[in-house]
This record gives sequence, structure tokens and C-alpha cells, in this order.
Amino acid sequence: IKAGFTPSRDTLMKARRRSVRELDNESDQQVQSLLRKFKYRLGGQARRELLFSLEYSTDYT
Repeated sequence: IKAGFTPSRDTLMKARRRSVRELDNESDQQVQSLLRKFKYRLGGQARRELLFSLEYSTDYT
């Protein structure tokens, strides 16, 4: 970013998903600050986060 590189919205979205999946709160905050800096909005993440947080059961009885 210091060299003039501007990350795309998709790149930041993938980085945020990975940091959330790995429970890396520090990286998640950095990505969110970059999103605010470049005025990107991440909408539509509710369904993906809902599917990620589901606990699948192996009990089929």
C-alpha cells in the first residue's frame, strides 16, 4: 500500500474471510481498517457467516 498498490475489494474480502476462519482478530481489524480507508463495503456476508457457524451433527437417528 505504501508503494501505491491498492488492493481490490475481492482480495480484501478473501483476506478477511481467512482471518475470521483462523480466529486472527488482529488481521481482521487491519483488513477492516483498509476497507474503511478505501471506502469498500462488504455486504452479503451474513449467509456465508451463517453457513460457517453451523454445527453439523452426525446423529441421524
